Amino acid sequence: MINFVSDAYIDGMLYGVTVRSTVSKGKIISIKTPKLPKGYYAVSSADIPGQKNINPYNKNCPSRPWLAESNVNYKGEPVLLLAGPDKNILDSLVLKVGIKYKKEHAVFETFNAETIEDYVCTTVKKQRGNVDNAFRNAYQIVEEEYSTGVQRQFYEETQAAVSIWNGTKLVILSNTQDPFGVQQVVSGLLKVPKKKLRVLIPPSDDPLFLSSRKTTQGFPDSFKTEEGNVSGGQGTSKTKVFYSNFGFNGRLIDSFFVAGHASLLSFLTGKPVKMVYSGDEDYRYSSKRYPVIARYKTALDEAGVPIGIKVEIVMDAGAYVDGAEEIFKKILVMAVGSYRFPNVEITGKLVRTDRVPFGLSVGSGAPQAFLGIELHTARLAEIAQQDPYIWKKAGLIKEGGVLSSGARLPGFKGAGNVLDSVVKKSDFQRKYAAYETLKKRRTTFSDKAGPLRGIGLALCFQGMSISTETNLRKYSMRVKLGRDENINVYSTFQNTELVNAAVLAIAEKKLGLKKIRVFTSRIDTDLVPDTGPSEPLMESVLIPRLVDQCISLIQKKRFNSPLPIEVKKTHRLPSALTKLPDIKTAVSFSSVSWAAVVAEVEIDPLTLEVLIKGI
Repeated sequence: MINFVSDAYIDGMLYGVTVRSTVSKGKIISIKTPKLPKGYYAVSSADIPGQKNINPYNKNCPSRPWLAESNVNYKGEPVLLLAGPDKNILDSLVLKVGIKYKKEHAVFETFNAETIEDYVCTTVKKQRGNVDNAFRNAYQIVEEEYSTGVQRQFYEETQAAVSIWNGTKLVILSNTQDPFGVQQVVSGLLKVPKKKLRVLIPPSDDPLFLSSRKTTQGFPDSFKTEEGNVSGGQGTSKTKVFYSNFGFNGRLIDSFFVAGHASLLSFLTGKPVKMVYSGDEDYRYSSKRYPVIARYKTALDEAGVPIGIKVEIVMDAGAYVDGAEEIFKKILVMAVGSYRFPNVEITGKLVRTDRVPFGLSVGSGAPQAFLGIELHTARLAEIAQQDPYIWKKAGLIKEGGVLSSGARLPGFKGAGNVLDSVVKKSDFQRKYAAYETLKKRRTTFSDKAGPLRGIGLALCFQGMSISTETNLRKYSMRVKLGRDENINVYSTFQNTELVNAAVLAIAEKKLGLKKIRVFTSRIDTDLVPDTGPSEPLMESVLIPRLVDQCISLIQKKRFNSPLPIEVKKTHRLPSALTKLPDIKTAVSFSSVSWAAVVAEVEIDPLTLEVLIKGI
């Protein structure tokens, strides 16, 4: 069993390494490679048989190339690939590659990029009501700025891929979150039909990656897996579950690149190729969370009630935009949280800088949005001299769940429910009143012994986004009830724990099956349908929904059809949402979950060290 890509081994396998730019921005004048020993190869952009760029859809900013050809836009950008049988020799060859650059001025800071026209990729402005009039009539204006920094997602294995080309079929072992996404981009890179590409994700027991047999005459017979074979799956009971991939949200665009580079080398050399990033390489050059600057300006009347708000969001994509536009839209939608403002103006700028491209991380835009608005509304409650709970509860959206940004939320009443619950469980109102009394008695940091104490309350939501761009793909699941009344599940979902729990619960309820085993198939594009990118939020919504739909369909067929019964269900954009007026300009949501948190803290007045006393 291969649990990590780096465990895979094939006879005759080459190792692949990346030669990266040593400057942050500049033109490539020349590339000189040393004399390569026999059996070693060098590949540049000129050798790419298909598309030279990945995701070339953004017209306002440069598209990210597979390998830099004439320009580099960040330090560490891939320029050349080397392959050979000895990793140590490859590392020495990398140092001997000579690349001449004409250096150019690089921009590293988000606040600098927003002032340079060539670095602004997208500008959005939305307005509801009469904002200018609200600010003209304001009794008081509150203005604040917040920012979120770069954050790295932890995962157990660095970016890695093994690729094998036998002349007719390309097989990729990858630790990606999106195997069908890898299949799609590699198809464009190599100009090879998708049906000739197969992508697998560990854990895998496929003998191709463990066998010592030669592969020059084609793949071993055992490698030709028929659809429905779940020998690579794991049996599961109510007490034993298996969670296959802990690296959520760190393996999208980066995994595409390492899989694409390994495939390119294998395709051109005709040999198996393995690429595994070192820890240092992965840390320096893999995607981090998008940094965001959020500026808020709120107009208040004499009673401290908001009558208008202006929000400015600046999001940094790094050197290339990639999938940043979808996250950018979500942040704009969430920028005013779940509060009612009668007059709203939201301005957004998506900019690029000459830094390593940023990417998806935990939350997919929600943390960057809610940090600013929750801190800002806490300040507004303080100015109004109100308990934050009272202020937030009174200011929640109403009237069908339409956000101040224009999008509609289903189940919007859940916001009040979670607020009430967390306030009651934490005894928030009593503690807040006590801490406010202590604060009013303190005139300086040093006039009272001991730490500063306080308590805060925040509310947020997270939803499965619906937009015309993200729903070009369908999300499908196949479920099979066997003659032994065990259930096989075929999907690209990596949260097998949730899959198994959902199947066990729903099968017992709808089919009356109590002593069953659930087998989740190994993730293999030749074996399972496309269930979209593996993201925690998407999976938490889609897994129960698709399992329920599949089990319900089996329930209908069970007494009219002999076993085994196999069904397939696909998630599509709900028709009601396509009629929303904001569907072209704002992210909408097919379902939403709410969360509220109370945090109690102490701050050392000398060191400003924060100690969390309770959550």
